[in-house]
Amino acid sequence: MDNLKTFFKKEREGWRVRNIENLEIKNNQFNVFTIVCPLFKQGLLSESELIKEPNSLEESRIFNKWVELKATIKILHEECKKRGIELIVNIIFADKAIPLEKSRDVTESLDRNRKIWEIELKKLEKEIGCRCNEIILASDILPTVPDSVEINSIPELSSDREIVENVSNVLEEWSSCQVIDSSKMIMDKKKMEIVKKMRKFFGFKVTVALLLNYIVLDWKIVNLFDMDMIISIERFGLLLSLSKLTDRLGDIPQLEITVGK
Repeated sequence: MDNLKTFFKKEREGWRVRNIENLEIKNNQFNVFTIVCPLFKQGLLSESELIKEPNSLEESRIFNKWVELKATIKILHEECKKRGIELIVNIIFADKAIPLEKSRDVTESLDRNRKIWEIELKKLEKEIGCRCNEIILASDILPTVPDSVEINSIPELSSDREIVENVSNVLEEWSSCQVIDSSKMIMDKKKMEIVKKMRKFFGFKVTVALLLNYIVLDWKIVNLFDMDMIISIERFGLLLSLSKLTDRLGDIPQLEITVGK
């Protein structure tokens, strides 16, 4: 275990490791979790649209993230193998609260997405030799949360506090179905600074949509799974800070990587 901690403490270009002191390897198994999103068309986040009939990850703007994830998992698998540790990869498919420019029925598209991710997971297991658990669907653990969040329907807002209030109100509606406890969304100065940076970079509406998408799943998975480490790969470094909005998630060892757009 100490050797694996030492490995993560070494500086690597593009990697940022947090909370490595909390890493505990049990039964020589290292459970890593990562969240993957649906296959979006190329374009701005404010114009987010799913590929209607995707055939492969290469068509999507998230392809570079997947390439980086596979490379990362390969490195981790090799390091674990040297130490007699089994790497177990767990992938969560975020098919709920998807930010879309315009809301539409995405059932068929998401079903195709799921099948593509399942194929990629099997290929990953075969190519690298690591163990991959069956893909986890957000729709299974968040059945009452809507499939999408329509960016255009988000009301006009004028302050960071209004962003938090809007997100809290929506989470409150979702928590009426016992999805989450929105009372936990207590925003201190550091958290408000994250919201401020998000708003300046993405604008009001996209910030609300992204906060809803990330927070609702983060709050749920932290209570469901025993995670040794979370791997987060984003096109925008700012999105990596969103895990800090969920207190318990902030204690879990995390490997954060930013990739090109």
